[in-house]
Amino acid sequence: MKKIDIEKYIVNYFIEKEGKGIKKILFKINLLEDGIIDSLDLVTISIEIENKFNIKINPNTSETLKNFTHVKKIVEYIFSKK
Repeated sequence: MKKIDIEKYIVNYFIEKEGKGIKKILFKINLLEDGIIDSLDLVTISIEIENKFNIKINPNTSETLKNFTHVKKIVEYIFSKK
């Protein structure tokens, strides 16, 4: 799996969740601090990523919180676990 494929998946996830307008700001914002991801969303996206990429993510760790602040960090995190 290439990073660009992971990025497309993540971007599409947020477009489905927030609408097409999110695409303009998605790479500029902190997903957690700006309220795009809350605790329930973190669990949901973790499960979806686990199923899609066959990796294990514990949404209750500081490592996960640190890596789910920005789209690029999520992509790098997934890519590192493959």
